[in-house]
Amino acid sequence: MARPPKFVDVLEKVRVAARTGAYRPTLHAIQRMKERDVDLTEVDYVLKNGHNCKKHDKWKDEFQCWTYGICGKTFDGKKIRLAVAFSGKMMIVTVINEELKDGQEF
Repeated sequence: MARPPKFVDVLEKVRVAARTGAYRPTLHAIQRMKERDVDLTEVDYVLKNGHNCKKHDKWKDEFQCWTYGICGKTFDGKKIRLAVAFSGKMMIVTVINEELKDGQEF
């Protein structure tokens, strides 16, 4: 099967999903949120206010879909990065607390 193109309007799709509540975290994302001290209100804030960090967009062969990197600061300034994918509702695939990583570019 041919790889579909990336969404051109991914940030708008993310914002609509966040505004309407049409998203859910995967079990993996929930576990990472606990491990990385990030809560769902912080995730929601970054979905609504972050930006697409295109260097983190990746094609996932195992799921046959694109994941998109969404980066931003929470309301209290914590830098986090989300990986989101679209399969019906938007899914939060994983959550990274960038402040816990050494020397990584945000």
